[in-house]
Amino acid sequence: MGRFLKKYSPIGELGEFAKEYADSLYESTGHIAIITDRDTVIAVSGAPKKEFLNQPVGNLAEQSMEDRRGIVLNAEPGSTCASCAIAHPDGECRLTAQVIAPIIADGHP
Repeated sequence: MGRFLKKYSPIGELGEFAKEYADSLYESTGHIAIITDRDTVIAVSGAPKKEFLNQPVGNLAEQSMEDRRGIVLNAEPGSTCASCAIAHPDGECRLTAQVIAPIIADGHP
């Protein structure tokens, strides 16, 4: 019998918690709130879910997690996703102002 390995993401298992957290952020700030695990968007509030949900994280979000530091960015409309927290299939960033803050748990983003 073969064994299958599956990538483990603790925050992915907390999908409902992530959704509630995104909703709370959106309600208190009035801005789109997106929660990701290390790879993809797992919760969205304040924007069409089909546009962001399950999209891969972008280079900027990966760098923020790796460095364990927040990033504030004001990108030009139409910037490439290299300067974006969320990668988009067409390569064009749909977010202009971004605040990226990694959630650190047990020393891991």
